[in-house]
Amino acid sequence: MAEARRWREGALESLERSREDYEDYAVQVERIFEERIARARAEADRKAREESKRWQDGAVRGLNDYAGEAEDAVTNAMQGMENALASFVTRGKADFKKSRHRRTISRCESDVVVLMCLHPAKFGGSSRFTSTVKVYNEMLKRRPELVAELAGPIYRDHRGEIPEGKDPWWQLPIFNFHEDYLTVSAGGSYIRSAQRFEQLPCHSEALKEALALFAGLCDELSYDMEFLQGDVQILHNHVTAHSRTEFEDYSEPERRRNLLRLWLGTPGGRPLPPAFRDRFAHLKDGERPAGGVVVPGTEYRAPLYPE
Repeated sequence: MAEARRWREGALESLERSREDYEDYAVQVERIFEERIARARAEADRKAREESKRWQDGAVRGLNDYAGEAEDAVTNAMQGMENALASFVTRGKADFKKSRHRRTISRCESDVVVLMCLHPAKFGGSSRFTSTVKVYNEMLKRRPELVAELAGPIYRDHRGEIPEGKDPWWQLPIFNFHEDYLTVSAGGSYIRSAQRFEQLPCHSEALKEALALFAGLCDELSYDMEFLQGDVQILHNHVTAHSRTEFEDYSEPERRRNLLRLWLGTPGGRPLPPAFRDRFAHLKDGERPAGGVVVPGTEYRAPLYPE
């Protein structure tokens, strides 16, 4: 790992500290470096524990045997920063949006989402989640005028999952107040892609700023969870948003990252705004959204392993 540390130090020392975005770049490098070091050590420790199970004396194999693999993991992580580094050196600005570590916060189409890890990735693939109620409160503190932008009707893209008799888009605020409940629906990518429809109004500058702040706070106030085999995660979709990091997988099909996802409706759960009906037009009175949109020709399938 000493070589990786020397690379990091050399990369930062070669840049002009007076350049724009230097501090942001340095923070990103340190964050990724420490994150991947931790993952590499965890992977080395996991392999050591697996190896120890095969030994009759139960001795734990030393981590030194995996030092090379751990350093490779760090080196691979740094390769994801190469484009940003080159951009910074030549133009004085770093573009981390194209980095393989970029995350997008989203939500699922159900009351509750459950994830169970059958097999983790080789590296990466952590779950990142945040309390959207906390995000709302933080927006109230920092920019209360932008909260109103996200509490009004916002167009979203059905992306081909169009219920019978409906438009290819639908409306739902991010912040929904209904019967004394705050229900938060993120879905930033569906909001952005709805702008492809010429019939819909373009986003105002205020709405763009509000969406950017919401996404930024989701990232700032989030937590990361590394999935290990057998781990189960349960999230309430109406008060959380979630995503995952990019990952490097195994070449062997039987060892590849495999998570089972279960969408659940909660009978007697919180009352949902009527706008949810525009998304789930197939629901009958009293039914709850339990993931996915049922359209003509929908075939239900639940394979244990990817097909």
